[in-house]
Amino acid sequence: TRKSKKTLEKENKQKYIINSINIRSPIVVIDPNKRDILYCQDQNGNILRYTSCQRNNEIGTKRFQKKRENMKMKYNISEIESNIPTHKTMNLHNYIRYLLVRQINWETKQEFYSHPDHTRWKWKSYVNRQKSESNLIKNMRSKFGKEFTVVMGDWSDANHTQKYQSSTKTKGWESVFKRNKIDFYLLDEYKTSSVCPCCNSSDY
Repeated sequence: TRKSKKTLEKENKQKYIINSINIRSPIVVIDPNKRDILYCQDQNGNILRYTSCQRNNEIGTKRFQKKRENMKMKYNISEIESNIPTHKTMNLHNYIRYLLVRQINWETKQEFYSHPDHTRWKWKSYVNRQKSESNLIKNMRSKFGKEFTVVMGDWSDANHTQKYQSSTKTKGWESVFKRNKIDFYLLDEYKTSSVCPCCNSSDY
């Protein structure tokens, strides 16, 4: 069922650490970025980085992408796809031309993309992603201790997320930590770089 605005607001407020009490375990703060997917630091100054390059290497993104490109060259799919006109047009004749060219090469592309190697590579990427996230949790526990609480900045996606909803990026990491029985809270990042958290003054 669809939740009301008040219910969503209440659930969203419960995720923030400012509305939580009785947190006894050590706190690990995490800043989600682009290059460093996660930048973790605890109260003792211990730092752990989980970068996009590290994630791609562990998942094998470039390796599988290279295999797909070689397979496309072998079956001449790259040339076929490069000759297909763009579908992003408001001109009726250009769009009809796109549909006709797409229909001509439909069977060839369908035969290529139904190859079992694509499913196998996709499954391996999924398994490697789970392993990479498990290794991240192991590294965090070896660095920060077995028991800790994660506080992550509420990553902003340029106001594309609806009000009282978490972004997909934040939700993904929330599910990872909760699956490993790690307490997870959010921190409002609004003006955190320009306002003092103790006195709420901008003169610091």
